[in-house]
Amino acid sequence: MSAVFLGFGILSIGMIAVALFLLLKGDGSREQKLMQYFLLGSLIQNVGYLFELTAPTVEAAVVAVKMQYIGSLAIPISYCYFMFSYCYEKAPVRFLKIVKIVDIFILGLVFTCDRHSLYYSRIDWLHTPEGHGYLGLEYGPGYWLFMLCGTAIPYVLSMYALVRVCIKKPDYAAERQYKLILGLSFLPVVVLYLYVVKLSSVYDPTPFVLGIVLAGVVILIWSRK
Repeated sequence: MSAVFLGFGILSIGMIAVALFLLLKGDGSREQKLMQYFLLGSLIQNVGYLFELTAPTVEAAVVAVKMQYIGSLAIPISYCYFMFSYCYEKAPVRFLKIVKIVDIFILGLVFTCDRHSLYYSRIDWLHTPEGHGYLGLEYGPGYWLFMLCGTAIPYVLSMYALVRVCIKKPDYAAERQYKLILGLSFLPVVVLYLYVVKLSSVYDPTPFVLGIVLAGVVILIWSRK
């Protein structure tokens, strides 16, 4: 694995650890707990991805992928709840409960992905020119369900809450740095798009960028306290 990429992953995990340490000094508020949820989800996702990248066999890599999805499904929904709370907007609670039910179904598909082709239609063990092994995955319908319900819907709702408060209360938004948080929240989407169009065919930097962004948001918010 690229030493630069490995260092990027360690940086992400280190920033998440710092942000979690800051939250330990909090007051136990609902916002603080929601921040802890999505940071822990990001930590699990990042550690799982490092395990996948350093896995010696396809079996070990698949186990690491399953571990990642525990975090991958926890991050968007908890970040969504947090953003509605932080922006003092009313969250669509009933709709988000449906999303959580779908997330549980998706997690079941992921944990049994080596027994069917509903989530990954094909799992290959490929090698880089340097001889490093990695997973080559072809996606089934379950993956696109994850992209829609597990990722896109909570993310769009989070952005809606931020944009809405920036338009309705621009002075208040400036005080609580909503625009900066909005800009930071776009970065993982840009990185994911670059990976989807295969600018990087082996390494996916999205988990590491997402971890750094989430930690940055927490540090930015907590620094005001």
